[in-house]
Amino acid sequence: METFSFQCYLSVTQLFKKTGLGTHFQNGKPTLAVSKNPPTTGPNTVAIRLNLELPVGLFMKPQLEASIRIPDGPAPEITAEVQENIAKAIREASGINVNIKVEGPENVE
Repeated sequence: METFSFQCYLSVTQLFKKTGLGTHFQNGKPTLAVSKNPPTTGPNTVAIRLNLELPVGLFMKPQLEASIRIPDGPAPEITAEVQENIAKAIREASGINVNIKVEGPENVE
């Protein structure tokens, strides 16, 4: 398998607020940036060097995306046969093997 290797940097910036007790709490959501060259970092930023090795074929095929919309109302029954039919349709159309698992509400966190 032919691969494409490259290096880049992921910068993560997170602001913190300090309380009167000296405790630091996260202030807002972190921001992310990717760059080819090593970034300049401030006191609230950490840079992570990423070494990526990707198959060339990844660039030859369209990006995979799935959208699932479940209408309002009672949940549909998805039997083992329906699960296998969905997996088979995806396998036949794309060559990708998928495993489908339906869990009841008692297993959802």
